[in-house]
Amino acid sequence: MLRKMSKINLILLCLGLTVIATSVQTTWAKEVCVEVTGESSNAAKDIGSAKMEATLRAKLAAVDQVAGVDVTSKTKVLNSELLDDIIVKKARGIVTGFTILDGQRTADNYSIKAKVCVDDSTLADFIAEVSRNSSVVVIVELDNKNNLAPADDIVKEMIKSTIGNKLLDKEFNVFEEVTNSAISKTSEGKGYNEDLVRKYMQQYLANVIVLITVTGDAMFKKGEDVGYGVSTPFNTLKLWLNYRVFNKDNLTGKLQVARSGYESTNETSPSEKDAFITGLEKLSSKISSKIVTVVSDTAKKSERRLQLKLNGVKTVEQALDLKTKLQSYPWVVSVEEASLGTFWVVYGEKPVYLANSMANAGIFKIKDFDGSSITADYLKKK
Repeated sequence: MLRKMSKINLILLCLGLTVIATSVQTTWAKEVCVEVTGESSNAAKDIGSAKMEATLRAKLAAVDQVAGVDVTSKTKVLNSELLDDIIVKKARGIVTGFTILDGQRTADNYSIKAKVCVDDSTLADFIAEVSRNSSVVVIVELDNKNNLAPADDIVKEMIKSTIGNKLLDKEFNVFEEVTNSAISKTSEGKGYNEDLVRKYMQQYLANVIVLITVTGDAMFKKGEDVGYGVSTPFNTLKLWLNYRVFNKDNLTGKLQVARSGYESTNETSPSEKDAFITGLEKLSSKISSKIVTVVSDTAKKSERRLQLKLNGVKTVEQALDLKTKLQSYPWVVSVEEASLGTFWVVYGEKPVYLANSMANAGIFKIKDFDGSSITADYLKKK
């Protein structure tokens, strides 16, 4: 009797687990289907390759639309085969359905219209594969309640000249944004809106966000009585600049504040907006070196050791020549030869970007890659 009851309980337990698992899958996984277009520009040379590229671009356009991320433009540097490999294999089949609705060919272009279905539960995996350790978004949040700040494009240009260009000199990809969004408003006691920070990271496929919050207040206005019947001929502003550098913990992937601080200044000028501009330029220049240092440190912590296996390397001379070529690629820190045709490469970016540099060199055929290794055929010069 006990044995029978045990069997019944076991069956009920299994059924319960099945229901729970089904419920969880339904909750977590959501297939979204959209109609998009994809285009290739090399139809005149190779119609087969053109169709493949147009198909890939349609898949990326679907990911763009579902995730709200501009993946298409920010991954144009990547080889089409590598991107397709990520979509099909590395991101666990992010595209679950693909139907071509229409196709058109001109003298130079080939375009398709397709219905693409995307599993939104795999979006995070895909974005993690193609996001760049070397991409930085510098966001200036203006608290302009007193209408003292200049136009957004002026602020953006100033941040670019004081902070952005210093990051560019270190070979980072830099994006500047000016916003009135309440990113710095408290979210769950954190002192910032985590969802908005993550949104910007996802939008730009970046791993570092620099948030600069600028607040200005008029101390004295032009013509104001400052005492003893004396009127000031200038405007005097008090300007505060708070900054925070966000990155992700390499082990947990959690968002964290790597560094924060603030600066302030008083500026006097006949124009309030001129005083604001002068103060912002002074303060952003003052913090620029601190920001470059913490961003560089973040990139250094993201460096990884990759095993690079090159099939077809037959001589020591070939190995030495390839080692020199590999060391010239962006974000390659060092190259060590483990054996003939096998190298250890310390690399500061995601592996797909090293694979991409190799594929574009014209002497390698990428066979496979993952988080710790790249395998390729060495195409010997004829």
